[in-house]
Amino acid sequence: MRKGNVVIFPRFQTSALTPPREFASNAIYSIKHALAPSSEAFPAASVVPELIAHSYGGPTSANIAAHSSAESLPQPRAILFAEPHNGTIDKSLAGIPATTKIGCVVGDEDTIVGRTGCDAIWDLTGHVPVTNRNYLWMFNDTHGTPDLIADHRVPTSNRDGSVVNALDWYGIWKLGDALGNTARQTSLHVWSDGVPVRPLSVSTTKPPCPPGSGTKGC
Repeated sequence: MRKGNVVIFPRFQTSALTPPREFASNAIYSIKHALAPSSEAFPAASVVPELIAHSYGGPTSANIAAHSSAESLPQPRAILFAEPHNGTIDKSLAGIPATTKIGCVVGDEDTIVGRTGCDAIWDLTGHVPVTNRNYLWMFNDTHGTPDLIADHRVPTSNRDGSVVNALDWYGIWKLGDALGNTARQTSLHVWSDGVPVRPLSVSTTKPPCPPGSGTKGC
């Protein structure tokens, strides 16, 4: 907030029983409410949104972005998909502006969704030029303690909800501020002995599965 940012966390579930096919429409309703002129947030005309989503938030954000123009919502400048689910993605994402920057992160040991969501999103966003799309692979690193495990819980502080590690801070969270294939963006910092944590791999196409990957879809 001190940087002038407004964070909207749209509630798209009333309970765990809410059908996933309703997530996007529920989120759009919540976003419109947050951007209404009478709300405490800024009006839609002054907002240049960036979407950040994990798991089922992935298809939800993709569908929101694809319908942004039709729903009179501000069109997204960037979308970061962190280990997105592949369910409930619209058959067409052509409504996502070609100027939108897209980053999609796969965890090398994500046995829940793996690469299936990023692959699906990649196939449906071919109208977005490669200069605006990054396919990112996050690896395990067990050089030090605790182990850094790139499973499906990476954005939620990995296996211990009380611990923020390099995959959180220098990986997912940093990418939420800036996307790009530079050393500054791919670096996950260093272990306490100065050894670099294994960096992110970035591609502008769907990459082959790395040797030994345990992620779903490999």
